[in-house]
Amino acid sequence: MSDGRRLPLLLNESAGRGLATDLARAVEGRALLEPRWIAGPDQMTAAAAEAARQGHPRVLVAGGDGTLHRALRGLAGTRASMGLIPCGTGNDLARALGLPLDPVRALKVALEGTQRRIDLARIDGKPFAGVAGIGIDGAVNRYLSRRNLRRRGPWIYPYALLRVLPSYEPPLLTAEFDGGRFEGRVMLAAVANSPVFGGGMRVAPEARLDDGYLDLVLVKAFSKLNLLKLLPRVYRGTHTTHAAVEVHRVRRVSLHVRGAATFFADGEPVADVGERPSTVEVWPGALGVVA
Repeated sequence: MSDGRRLPLLLNESAGRGLATDLARAVEGRALLEPRWIAGPDQMTAAAAEAARQGHPRVLVAGGDGTLHRALRGLAGTRASMGLIPCGTGNDLARALGLPLDPVRALKVALEGTQRRIDLARIDGKPFAGVAGIGIDGAVNRYLSRRNLRRRGPWIYPYALLRVLPSYEPPLLTAEFDGGRFEGRVMLAAVANSPVFGGGMRVAPEARLDDGYLDLVLVKAFSKLNLLKLLPRVYRGTHTTHAAVEVHRVRRVSLHVRGAATFFADGEPVADVGERPSTVEVWPGALGVVA
């Protein structure tokens, strides 16, 4: 597991509800670990990249999906494996990997678990691990990012959806992918490397982190009331049989919209999409993880 040096434990200073602080107290005195408090997203990427350059076999990262997203930018394509310790709201990557959502139990896995390689996806060259979405997902994430909401937990995404849906206008999207093309207005277009997003919604239930493919999920425009009716099925992963939903397994997809929109991946803004197409492609085996 280790070459004798203390393993870096990167802690997000603003991780959800003080869980990272509680975790830091739990690891005090552990000779194997070197806690490092990280102040911001760019610093998290730089700290993860520096730990990989120092030759650490695994780098432990505590925070939410946004924190893990920033850390993997620094670890992608290196030999270091990331030990995930979920301390956020959604914790979707931890869910996809089958990790404990309790930080102390997840720490044990990060220290003692088996290293494996998973795929990443890249949008205009920027890596992400989970799901990149445009449409209603982007509107929800913009709402959440602009407000310091006190309400947290698995229902934060549906709450935000109810707030933004009345004013939402489905964008006109063109998607060109392996052997196919789609053009039309969409409630949601998601490119999924893992099955879950939004705190456990199974938007792409057949997606796998290590199969060399991405799942393109298109929810064509229909009434907003019907979208609300579809939402419970998204949590169960049964929405893919709905007449308004298309799913395509792809290695690469080019997307553009009329006007402008922002792609959110792992809950973070990663690319502005407009008349100039953005490209999403799979990056097989790009990240080591401990699970």
